[in-house]
Amino acid sequence: MGTDKLHKVSRWFQKYGNKVIFIAFFIPGVRHITGYFSGVTRISFRKYALFAYSGAFFWTTTFISFGKVLGPKWELYHHKFNRYMLIAGFIAAGAIIIFYLYRKYKEPLTKQAFGFCLWEKIVCWN
Repeated sequence: MGTDKLHKVSRWFQKYGNKVIFIAFFIPGVRHITGYFSGVTRISFRKYALFAYSGAFFWTTTFISFGKVLGPKWELYHHKFNRYMLIAGFIAAGAIIIFYLYRKYKEPLTKQAFGFCLWEKIVCWN
């Protein structure tokens, strides 16, 4: 990883890292790498521990509660849950793709349509 990418990841993780650390326990694979990025970006241990431990507590509480509520009837709900999670996954993936494309092409499209940037902090004309 080059220094430019490292600085970019560091800035992104400084901005969104707390939320990612908390939510990462619900996303397999992501929870394993948040510790590495936290160390690389030099987040303090206290801050990391606060969000990691509270995220882990929330994660375990959620699944223990599901087990307690559903009990032996969990298989009845498993099929419906998987179907809705698949639909939610497709919707989330579509939203992420649309957001990415919007962010990538908003300035060129705005300049092309209006001749100036509407959404930038500084309005720029051709």
